[in-house]
Amino acid sequence: MITKHQTPRLFYRKATMDDVNQIYALAQQQMDEIVKKSWVREPFDWESWLSDLIFAIKDQKIQRVMIVSVEEDPFVGFFWYNISGYRTLWLTSLVLSPQWVGKGIGTQIMRYLEEVAITEKCRVIELGVQEINYPAVSFYKKLGFQKYGYVNYAKTLLLRKKIKRE
Repeated sequence: MITKHQTPRLFYRKATMDDVNQIYALAQQQMDEIVKKSWVREPFDWESWLSDLIFAIKDQKIQRVMIVSVEEDPFVGFFWYNISGYRTLWLTSLVLSPQWVGKGIGTQIMRYLEEVAITEKCRVIELGVQEINYPAVSFYKKLGFQKYGYVNYAKTLLLRKKIKRE
């Protein structure tokens, strides 16, 4: 059992079609209230999100959907990213089950993504986070992300972190 002060060892694997229902359920559970309050022009379209997820899982050449697990739990959460031709790693989603929040998992995932970005010769990692998702905004800012834009219709901060090469 992981205590509050221990950081669990994470395992990553590519998502498969068998994971779609679990990913979709967790995303809705953790994100629905936030996107309902944030999307002002029209309601957030979960059906389109699901279609995009399925496309990303089926064709993981451009996009990657990864499942995160620990020894005692095969599904801690997921993250979804892609690498653009502009040498940018775009983080589409990072969602954890509530019982795993605050245990250092998000920080480990972001370190992993920084390593991916370095390997892929990316210059930056970018993401969008709804401004009312205060814990996520605080988390990303602690990791060195800075605001570079804003999406009005979704009340979304666009954040960026420059990749430091050694």
